[in-house]
Amino acid sequence: MRARRIRRLGALRLGDDPVAIDDPAAAGALLAAGIAGIGIQALLWSKEQISLRARATYLAKVLGDPWPDLSDAALAKDGAAWLAPFLAGRTSLGRLPRRSGSGA
Repeated sequence: MRARRIRRLGALRLGDDPVAIDDPAAAGALLAAGIAGIGIQALLWSKEQISLRARATYLAKVLGDPWPDLSDAALAKDGAAWLAPFLAGRTSLGRLPRRSGSGA
């Protein structure tokens, strides 16, 4: 994601310059919506996170509340709401930290 300032005079483009993103929360929300659109699997899940999500999703299907459905479909459905706060200030998937170990 990049911000650009384009200056025009009618149809004539006078300038096209990169600018800093001035609203990190809005950038995070747009990135989260984009990730939800291409698929939650685009996130760099560790083996432990994948396992935890699978167990929680199973419990949600079998027992229901209070277990959250953490399947790809459920997370993508409301991606901007839960993911955006973690992406504030980020501008691309490539800038997300890789998770390893047992962090969930």
